[in-house]
Amino acid sequence: MGAVAGGTFAHLFGLYPALGAAVGLISVVAAASNTPIAAILMGVELLGGESTLYVAGATIAVYLIVGHRSVYPEQQIAATKSSWITTRADVLVREEKVRLSNELLHWWRERRKAARRKPGESPEDKLYSRLA
Repeated sequence: MGAVAGGTFAHLFGLYPALGAAVGLISVVAAASNTPIAAILMGVELLGGESTLYVAGATIAVYLIVGHRSVYPEQQIAATKSSWITTRADVLVREEKVRLSNELLHWWRERRKAARRKPGESPEDKLYSRLA
C-alpha cells in the first residue's frame, strides 16, 4: 500500500518512482508499528544518506497522522502526540484504543442527533434567538 502510493506520488516531489515507493514502504512500517525513530534509521540504512530528508519527513508525518494505533497491542503510550488527542500516559495501546473508539462513537452519535433536530431546537439556535 505504501509502496504503491509512494511510487504514484513520487513525481510530485521530484523523486524517482523507486525511491518514492521505498519511502512509502518505510512510512507504512512507521505508521503500523508506531516507532518513527526506528523506521527513520531503517530507511536511511536501506536507502542511503541522501534520502534522509524524504524518509524523515514522511515518517514523522505518518506518525502524527496515525494517532495512537499500533500493530503491537501491548505497546505502552508514553505521552500524547498532539494537543488535540487526549490520552493517558502509561496505558497499553489496546486499552486506549477502546476508549478513543468509544469517544468517537459518542461524538458521532451526538452529531447525528443534532443534525436531526428541527431548526430552532438546538442550544445554539436558542442562544442566537435571545441575542437577536
